[in-house]
Amino acid sequence: MSHICIIEDDAAIAEIERDYLEINGFTVSIATDGVSGLNLTQKESFDLILLDLMLPQLDGFTLCRKLREIFTLQMIIWVSEAPSRNSPAILKPSRPCALWSRSIAVPPPRSSRCFHSM
Repeated sequence: MSHICIIEDDAAIAEIERDYLEINGFTVSIATDGVSGLNLTQKESFDLILLDLMLPQLDGFTLCRKLREIFTLQMIIWVSEAPSRNSPAILKPSRPCALWSRSIAVPPPRSSRCFHSM
């Protein structure tokens, strides 16, 4: 089972996506702002991060850069406006099946954390 971190400040969107992913066998944790998202990713091991760009306290662009410095894992970016055709981003609110189809490509959980000290 893969562990997914949802970093999203809209609780309704985060909870709908969490419920859908959990029904399909994923373990999901939610952070509601950039700072708590950064803290959560340093405390737990994740196989995939679903990241909103417009976050309070620490915006998604900055958080994405920080996470890329620390981890080597997959990230799916959620955006409020239509992404470009070649973008890995998903338009939100997304249909749960669109998110699920991207999430099933997540490899099996790794045996060790992919964390490097800051």
